[in-house]
Amino acid sequence: MKNVEPTPIYKLINTKTGGSIDRVTIDLDLNEYLKKKIRDTNRLRHNFDLSKSIYIRKYIDVFQFKQPYNIAFFTFKNIAPFKLDDVSFYMFLDFDINGLDGFDNDLGVFDEEEGIIFQYDDTNTYAGFCSVKQPSSFEVSNSNKMLSRAKSIQLNNIIEDKPGEKTSALAWNFGTLNKGELLQIPIIISGG
Repeated sequence: MKNVEPTPIYKLINTKTGGSIDRVTIDLDLNEYLKKKIRDTNRLRHNFDLSKSIYIRKYIDVFQFKQPYNIAFFTFKNIAPFKLDDVSFYMFLDFDINGLDGFDNDLGVFDEEEGIIFQYDDTNTYAGFCSVKQPSSFEVSNSNKMLSRAKSIQLNNIIEDKPGEKTSALAWNFGTLNKGELLQIPIIISGG
């Protein structure tokens, strides 16, 4: 695993592999985010020491079946010394339907009733994902365009209708995560 941020934002705690369940445990360091918020807003009051790491723990449990789907449970535990407000979870997947030979003619669909987002191409190959919780926002658009504005942390509830290189994304808003509290979201990923 590689930290892509200039300042490392996570540390690997452990990994476990089982017959049909794999787990990765990561601590996400909130310090850089909090320092930026304090700098940007100048209004964030705090009584915690930003010279020490403040973490949220993330567990990823992947259940692999002999079926055309997997289920990943993302669990977050607030191990920071304070509550976290406005907690959201974003899932971005770039399926590249039919690999490198066909990735540039993908299309996307979002089923608002079921909360399912998927990509497909003219070969009738599909891949998508959803959760049991209805998403608060969605987007299927050009990967570079979407990721270039990823720091805005906002999906636009659009599906680009021209074939091309696409990324699918869903977001869920959870509100407040109190100190010591757990938050879990299952993601079902399937294709065919």
